[in-house]
Amino acid sequence: MDFQEEADLWQPVRSQSYTPLTENSIFDLGNLTLQPYHLLGHSHGCRVFIIPEESMAIFGDAISHPTLMSLDHSTDIQTHYDVMVRFSAHEHLYQRVLVNHETFELDKIVLENNINLAKAILDNKDARILASARNQRTPGLPVYMA
Repeated sequence: MDFQEEADLWQPVRSQSYTPLTENSIFDLGNLTLQPYHLLGHSHGCRVFIIPEESMAIFGDAISHPTLMSLDHSTDIQTHYDVMVRFSAHEHLYQRVLVNHETFELDKIVLENNINLAKAILDNKDARILASARNQRTPGLPVYMA
């Protein structure tokens, strides 16, 4: 069957500006709330969203395994390290971590692993480019950063 575009199914062009998304923006979705956190690193616009009622964090591409930091729009390792350390204060709000690629769910230790590797890179103890291991349940396991 051929796809036929129907103009009345499309969302109209937005005429108003969007409301800025800040860490104070909490979205009430009825029985759930969505709390955004700006997490510079993979890109300057990465966000993590926590749904406390589900004990879930949606990391997307912000923190993953691998976390790609070698793109033109990536931040430097120091900035990424600083925001990850700041974000770690919210770990008590979630147990599950969803990401954009591969298994789509990782153990929450992925944040600690990324912090540890970023710190090692900053301390010139690790110039990690790629780690082939994928098991995020092992503390201290290396992750991808460049």
